[in-house]
Amino acid sequence: MRKLIFLFALLGGLTLTSCINDADLPPLERYEKAHARGVASKQKTNDFFLGLELGIAKREYYDRCTVLNKNQQITMAGGGNAVDHQLPDELDRPATMTFAPDFGDSYTVEAMDVLFSYVDWSPWNKNAHSDKLLKDVAEWMDEQYGGEWIVVPHEVLGSIVTQVNNNRAIAIWMKDSQIVQARFTDLSVLPEEKLGQKIR
Repeated sequence: MRKLIFLFALLGGLTLTSCINDADLPPLERYEKAHARGVASKQKTNDFFLGLELGIAKREYYDRCTVLNKNQQITMAGGGNAVDHQLPDELDRPATMTFAPDFGDSYTVEAMDVLFSYVDWSPWNKNAHSDKLLKDVAEWMDEQYGGEWIVVPHEVLGSIVTQVNNNRAIAIWMKDSQIVQARFTDLSVLPEEKLGQKIR
């Protein structure tokens, strides 16, 4: 039932929120208020996936990735800090999740950029294009992280699905016809970043 409610909200461009006072605000204003609360929050929500977290030191991040690699949970993605993690059953069809940390100047994980794509994507396989994938990833993220999500219209990207939970902000959008991009941001160190604006 939760999935159906979330999917309906995504398709309809509605916003899921538990804050009755914000119910009549446009999505962007709701997001702005959520962002401000996240920046001001003293509570930390640093987890994202595979035991990795926002705020950990660069050395600790690589040590954890070494263990994940030995356990065959990740493989090198072909350049830089990016690694691949396979999602054979988590989404509606097998997918690859490629992620890379953003250490900034602090030598800690300030943000994480994540790319999703279906394994069977091709230009003619419309069922594996990113409009379908965005809905799929958004549902999966909802199952992983719960909380309240806001769908914010965007003039270039179409829409951005976003959540702010204490210091952790998540933004999800279609990068192109194949890839859905997500960005996890630690607002305690990047308070000015909004809606995953550091798009690669």
